[in-house]
Amino acid sequence: TITCLPPRNPIVSGINAHGATLSWTPLGEQSSWQVYCDTGVVDLDQASWITVTDTFYTFTGLDANTEYNAYLRTNCGNHQSVHLLKNFWTSLIPVEMPFTCDFENDNVNSVIAIRNGSENNRWHIGNSVNHTPNGEKALYISGNNGLSNTYNIDAASAVWAFFDVNFPTANEFLLSFDWRAYG
Repeated sequence: TITCLPPRNPIVSGINAHGATLSWTPLGEQSSWQVYCDTGVVDLDQASWITVTDTFYTFTGLDANTEYNAYLRTNCGNHQSVHLLKNFWTSLIPVEMPFTCDFENDNVNSVIAIRNGSENNRWHIGNSVNHTPNGEKALYISGNNGLSNTYNIDAASAVWAFFDVNFPTANEFLLSFDWRAYG
């Protein structure tokens, strides 16, 4: 029986808005691997695996602020090892100052990172609540998938909504937030 062992210690590093590097440690005399990167759930039997002979590979052309799965397996000729999976998010593209966001513009909203995980109470950009004069949208917490601005107090949650800002040096800045609490 020929054994095709997977590599060890896969690491994703050098993450930026449009790329990331996957690296690993070979086991024994391994000298060929296959890598693949995609969003969501994929059929790995139909994937376009890339064969490499270095112990790293840099994925390029990725979308900013997107969750990816990087797959890795040893290539043993006519068979491969089981695959390893590393999950990562690409970086945001920083906004330039001055910056204003009232959640009405989908292009502006696209720079906002929302990390809800599997929590019950989640951030949403939608129209269930609004605090902008003549506006229709807001960023709000919802315990019912964005249908309303509610918080399920029986299910404490840790969720994040954020964006990166490129602050020029040697300037002063005024930060202002228009928010409401308790619905």
